[in-house]
Amino acid sequence: MGDHHIIPEPPGWPRADAGILAEVPTTLGLVLWQAARHVRDWAAQPEARPALFHPPPRPAWVAAKRAEARALAPGLPLDRILDVTAAPLGVEPRALAEACRQVALWGEEHGHREVAIHFAEAGALAAPWDARLANLAGRLTRNAGDYHRAELWLERGIGLARERHDYVEHARGHLGMALLCKLLRRDKRARKHFHAAAVTAQKSGREWLAAEAEHDLLAMMIERGYLASGYIHARRALKWYPKHHPRFPLFAADFACLLIRDGKYADASAVLSAAREAVQDPAQRIVIQALHLRAVVGVGDPLSLTVAREVEQVIEEQAIESAALEAAARFHLAEAERGLQRWKEAEENARVALGIATKRRDTEFQRVLAELLEEVQARYVPVPPGELPRPGVAELVEAIGERLVRWSPTRRGRGRSIPDGEWAA
Repeated sequence: MGDHHIIPEPPGWPRADAGILAEVPTTLGLVLWQAARHVRDWAAQPEARPALFHPPPRPAWVAAKRAEARALAPGLPLDRILDVTAAPLGVEPRALAEACRQVALWGEEHGHREVAIHFAEAGALAAPWDARLANLAGRLTRNAGDYHRAELWLERGIGLARERHDYVEHARGHLGMALLCKLLRRDKRARKHFHAAAVTAQKSGREWLAAEAEHDLLAMMIERGYLASGYIHARRALKWYPKHHPRFPLFAADFACLLIRDGKYADASAVLSAAREAVQDPAQRIVIQALHLRAVVGVGDPLSLTVAREVEQVIEEQAIESAALEAAARFHLAEAERGLQRWKEAEENARVALGIATKRRDTEFQRVLAELLEEVQARYVPVPPGELPRPGVAELVEAIGERLVRWSPTRRGRGRSIPDGEWAA
């Protein structure tokens, strides 16, 4: 896992900040581009701040542009960021870093990847002690495929969190590094980081975070085909997830995916029926519906073809705003359709999903989808695995089903402190 006691310096600034202008081709983009550069310069040259930010009186059009930018995104804390030029010696670094974090999360939410990365990194430079911002920068650069840069930020986040006894960010840093190692096919190292995240979280009394680590490790075990290990991590996640954790129905769906991979289609169908009722987000429901179709096809239900056409219609008619979820839904639909030997439909969905993954630069999913497309084109139907005896699986299925029935999106478990809108890694 490397020596995390040596905290690496932040990476340099090689990314072209003109990407901000390409993503947001309005006055708002211009102001964001300037703001990111100002924060970077403010953070890098503290001794030169009075000289750097002592401009002549601004013409009226500058104030007009900034007012226009505020009107385009009234929720963004632009004024706080622009203070670096108006009053550079009076800027409070924590407040500036938090403003940058809010802009980064806004950029991520709206699909502005370069905006998100530049402001996460600017915030991490403005508050160089803040593990949360280092981890955010690591996550965003990792998701953008900038793996070397991501590794530096995540190593820094882990080190800063350890130094300040910040157990949540320490666990998050390990989770972020685990997912990076998984993408790079460094499976042994990934498992070590997942384990470190779970142990750190559990020992500090944050079992919800340990559950998320075990859940992510379960997903890796499914992708790599380590099914027996998958059940181990599913049990741990079930043990540690709070009763009403917002991620629990998605954990149940991933567990059902494990059951499908293991040939336990009837059990998977039962779990997915309950998960679909529990999930509130329409796009997530479509993904679960497509996954459920795989279970129905595996069972050999005579209504499989009818269900397949219904799922196909739902995906086509209901625009899925999340590209990642649309790709996942089409992947599961393609898998089900090849089980039905609907080759044309399977190939089309696999091809569309591959295009989405390629556009998102999701290299891991690209590889999986490319393999699926090749197998579909070769008219290959995998032989279903036999019903291997798995002690305790029936009880695990029953326990997850019972939890789903009682699960509520509006309730919170006792003693929980889950940051809204931010998953572990």
